[in-house]
Amino acid sequence: MVLGTALPWYYFGQYLIVDGHSMSEFFSSWSANNSVRGVLADLSIAGLSFLVWATIDAQRNAIKRWWLMFPALMVGFSLAVPLYLYLRETQLSTTR
Repeated sequence: MVLGTALPWYYFGQYLIVDGHSMSEFFSSWSANNSVRGVLADLSIAGLSFLVWATIDAQRNAIKRWWLMFPALMVGFSLAVPLYLYLRETQLSTTR
């Protein structure tokens, strides 16, 4: 979870601070070319699929604090997935 937060945000910071870009340039670069749009589509579909699965799984397995994955997604997919899997594994191991 630490790496999933630190590494992406390190590069975002480099883009904004070191390279001198603005937030509007950051978001507009998401449609810079077809390869970037493809990665964005891929991550969007993966993120939506994860949200649907995790919501159903959390209800099915009575995962506590499962809703933390929603604010975690605001940080990044690479934080939300490990966080949910940690919460899930912790819950399932205590119920066994």
